[in-house]
Amino acid sequence: MKRLNLILVLVIMIMTALTGCNFQNDGQSAEEIYQTSLENFLDQDRYYFDGSAQLRSDSLLERNMVVFNGRVADRRNVWMNLQLSFPDQGSVDEMQVASRGEQLYTRFSRDQEWNRVDGNDRVWNDEFNNWNPVFHFNRMQSLKQQVETVRDPNPDDDLVLIRVVLDPDLLKKQAVTELKNQSAGEINQLELKRLGQKLQIDDRQQLKEFSQSLQKQSRETEQMIADMANTLKTEGEYILAIDTTSYLPKKMELHLDTRYVLEGEQVHENMRVEMYLRDYNANVDMPDILQPGNRSE
Repeated sequence: MKRLNLILVLVIMIMTALTGCNFQNDGQSAEEIYQTSLENFLDQDRYYFDGSAQLRSDSLLERNMVVFNGRVADRRNVWMNLQLSFPDQGSVDEMQVASRGEQLYTRFSRDQEWNRVDGNDRVWNDEFNNWNPVFHFNRMQSLKQQVETVRDPNPDDDLVLIRVVLDPDLLKKQAVTELKNQSAGEINQLELKRLGQKLQIDDRQQLKEFSQSLQKQSRETEQMIADMANTLKTEGEYILAIDTTSYLPKKMELHLDTRYVLEGEQVHENMRVEMYLRDYNANVDMPDILQPGNRSE
């Protein structure tokens, strides 16, 4: 159980650190096509996106770990719905995350009210970034080592495929830093209270014992991460499918290959994230929390 939980945390955190057609268009290089697509995408105000994340490891068959869909309006207002699978528990949790500028809001599927997220809450901010297209493109730009075209298996689809290879040293450095940040510090008391409510822990003494248990687990995780960092090797790349007319990305696919030693055992994992981007400049409906004039706290 402990190993599987750490595997999931590692892969998700590495993924936030992040990731091609033999194609020639007016003599443009792969780098030029990529940069044009990046600039065009970051200039978009409204669009929809959806996708999934799959994990395959030595001890875990490939399966959807996360299924998500979302929409963007006015560039900085983002709403997304997440279905999170927990194979070791045989359960699926559904939640929504919304961003109005820099402010995040969350709610689980059974809740009516949105919860305002503290700006220093790394867990929720990381969860939001994991599935936020803009965050992925920015990370891709900061970690890219090489850009090249990839042969398109369907040359008549009006798409050009671009591979963005990530710098493995930067990828590892960022992944280890974020893992350490994730496991460090005290448990957020507000989130502890909400988690206790979710688990139906009402007694103050039980909540205290639950907090102590989380703190102990956090310390153990810190030590495991420190041991694992010395053996961590990771490679990553993105494959972008770019429309040859608009030069906007239609699909973004992330591949991560990770190897490390955990508790004396070799671990090998492959992570794949597929994200489809569509309906640019379409009308986008947003929940009340993101409507103009809403000042909910």
